[in-house]
Amino acid sequence: MGEERFGRRATTLLLLLVYLAVAAGCLYYFVIFLIVPVITFVRSILPNALPIEVNVITVLYISAFVAAAILVFPAIRFFWQQRRIPQRVIDGLATLRSTAIQQILNGKVSTDVELKLWETKEEDWQQDVLAVLRRHFPQAEVLVLNTLELYSKSVFPMPLIMNTLFDS
Repeated sequence: MGEERFGRRATTLLLLLVYLAVAAGCLYYFVIFLIVPVITFVRSILPNALPIEVNVITVLYISAFVAAAILVFPAIRFFWQQRRIPQRVIDGLATLRSTAIQQILNGKVSTDVELKLWETKEEDWQQDVLAVLRRHFPQAEVLVLNTLELYSKSVFPMPLIMNTLFDS
């Protein structure tokens, strides 16, 4: 009801404010009922053990440092483990694309024999590209790029396929 009346941004902002209020309350009770008694107990046993004054600000700084560490280490691990495609693979795919444009899409076909050679060349090129993709890319991308062949050749601009209209 509230989202329909005020919109998604307003309800998201309200939920964020509620979340922050609950987090601040939890932090306050954590400091009052856990940190302060522990510090008082340690000071009663070892008076010189804690030379700094521990108050709410000190606890907030320490908790912010711990929260930052908790967030930074998984982020570093995530970016470290990201699968990066080497530049040589990208260059190889660019070379295959150039080959496709120059020799396949712009290839001259005027007889049945040339058509068969052209089809063989196109199938070999497609297998080369799929081999590179299977070796270096996730399976989902390979499947998407493999289904692109379902589109007819007429979706390409006409100057690229004028010589390949022989088989239509």
